[in-house]
Amino acid sequence: ATNTSNGTTSTTATNSKKRPLSTVAAATVAANPAASNHPPPPRKGKDGEPLSEKKLRRLEKNRLSARECRRRKREATENMERQINLLEGENLRLRLQLQVGEEAEESIHQEQQKLTEGLDGLLKSGASESEIYAKIEEYKEKFADYGRDRRSAIEFHLRNVERLLMPTQTTSVVLATLQGGQDPTT
Repeated sequence: ATNTSNGTTSTTATNSKKRPLSTVAAATVAANPAASNHPPPPRKGKDGEPLSEKKLRRLEKNRLSARECRRRKREATENMERQINLLEGENLRLRLQLQVGEEAEESIHQEQQKLTEGLDGLLKSGASESEIYAKIEEYKEKFADYGRDRRSAIEFHLRNVERLLMPTQTTSVVLATLQGGQDPTT
């Protein structure tokens, strides 16, 4: 091997490529473990001069900074993927809830239509006034704002709201801890 003017080493006939001195030294250390006792030769810049300590520290700092940047980017990507999964799940839940709501609305509409047709049939068939009155009362009880079904639905939703507004066990423990840590005179 011979040194050239630009600080690289030219190898023998088996490998005619030019490699930087540090690469040759690394290959020598890998091939010969006994050579690892010697410190590697100093790194050289493009001009063939050894790099200053300041430049070496800056290069190392840049390497560490790039590694940290890649780690943060990987974490951000993972967080975004988790957020996407959560939002997709929430979207699916809301779509199903909307579908159930639309199906319930359609069912109510069909039931109203059926009762209206039943009342119309009674009127056309010449039913007695008491039969017509009973059908109207059934209709009112079912679909009035304060009818049986509406009261039942309102009670159901109020129970759910009340349950949702109750603090969880974790919240209760935290509140008790916070109150215990305060001055009782306040």
